[in-house]
Amino acid sequence: MSGPPVLYHCPCSQLHAPPPSLPSAANQSHPLETLYFCPECDAIRCARCVSVEVSTYYCPNCLFEVPSASVRAEKNRCARNCFVCPACSNTLQTVSMDPSSSTPSDPGEKYILYCTYCRWDSTLVAMTFDKPQGLASQFQKIEDDSPSMRELERLRDHFEPLLRPRTSLHPYTHARSSSANNAALATLRRDGRDTHGHGMRASRLGRSGRARDVEREKEKYEDDLPSYKSITAPDEPSEQEDISLLRSLTEVDDILPLSQQQTDSWIPPLYMTDQRPLRLPLQSKKSKRCPACRHILIRPEQKAQSTKFKVKIVAANYLPALEVSRPEDASVSHVRRRTGTVGSSGEMELHAGRSYHFVLALTNPLYDPINLRLGLQQPSGEGTSKPHFAVHLPTNTIGVAAFTDVWDYDEDEAGEEDVPRAGQKDLPGRWKLGVVERKANTTKVGGELVLSREAQGDVKVNLLVTYTYKSEDSQAADGKEKGEAELKTFAFWTVVWLGTVPLRQPESTSQPVS
Repeated sequence: MSGPPVLYHCPCSQLHAPPPSLPSAANQSHPLETLYFCPECDAIRCARCVSVEVSTYYCPNCLFEVPSASVRAEKNRCARNCFVCPACSNTLQTVSMDPSSSTPSDPGEKYILYCTYCRWDSTLVAMTFDKPQGLASQFQKIEDDSPSMRELERLRDHFEPLLRPRTSLHPYTHARSSSANNAALATLRRDGRDTHGHGMRASRLGRSGRARDVEREKEKYEDDLPSYKSITAPDEPSEQEDISLLRSLTEVDDILPLSQQQTDSWIPPLYMTDQRPLRLPLQSKKSKRCPACRHILIRPEQKAQSTKFKVKIVAANYLPALEVSRPEDASVSHVRRRTGTVGSSGEMELHAGRSYHFVLALTNPLYDPINLRLGLQQPSGEGTSKPHFAVHLPTNTIGVAAFTDVWDYDEDEAGEEDVPRAGQKDLPGRWKLGVVERKANTTKVGGELVLSREAQGDVKVNLLVTYTYKSEDSQAADGKEKGEAELKTFAFWTVVWLGTVPLRQPESTSQPVS
């Protein structure tokens, strides 16, 4: 059975997270390789709840590190000769128009931007340059003089004095920033530039007490923000000229594809001759912190050419990895390797009214052995319906060996010959629930899935994993000796996918015509 991985539940801002039983909690479950772990809070963190900070900006082409103070002035783009091809998004090169010229310092020589992938060059848009250096400053000057860019700068200068002092660093404290946003929206509505959708939504929310508080905040900050006046009068683009040109069109290749029209600018170009090369956008390296204690979880190297991390605390180094498989998958995969066929989705299908056996592999990433217990979530509550399947797992404590060197595992293989292997049964006709295999730092336990005749759809079970490990505290504050082992217990919820039962086709009620 090869399907989606076991998903781990992240409590995010909740101190004591409930079991992920509701459908709305599906976005709180993630694969293990995408999660982080805070050793100070002993909590799982995901990409939705961590605080992100920009460490450095750099150009992905020339790897030039840009100071943070210069990013806004350079419009978040490279200030050197790094340009993007408007046709294929490849990097452009600066070449001479006369390749046979042997004097690069010729004052009459012209230079162009050339794409080595799609053969696009800047002569198609009537752009040539006298010098091969300083091209980015020329492009930036053209961008700054455009009406749309001047209008954007005016909007930014208008709203930034109100938004900047109310921005909070905490990801869950949005009260201050929301009040500033409400003031900005109130001013836009007062000027008549807001859409009808915002008014309808505000009228619906006005019935609640929280919406009334928001309205009072809007009135409070409405007077603080002056009304905005545009530099130029808004004018709707005329389509008559485009229609007349399209009617006289002879080549379809003269029109830009829709994918390129929507990525160039606010006013998308229509013709190939209207394309302009763009300066290469900057990229950034980001650091991530725990939202509760501000502990650093991810910190990359500052150098642009480096791919290493100064700090990298991921959940895969702290939480045991879980993997589900079926005992018969080993023989099926062996036959597939011999025949060269590719597995189909039928291997993941289950059938209602049957029982299936599965193996749950538990891998310990710690350097100390752990004792692990598994617990299934039981349906509770008045309106909770019982599932149409039952899962049986061992309830006793399961020991998993520590992660160590490979040659240390060879010494322990001789004493594990009496351990029953996967597929053995403790009683005739009954699958063994318990440890079925131990190898290195991985322990496999057997489980059983019983489906009722009404079962259909995905079979998922919420599994609570609780493990205990020894932690050596080098700085004991309670008077204990240095290096004394301390037992710690950590629990987390997972969502285990066991397969899919095909949906039943509705029975036909029509009678055959005799």
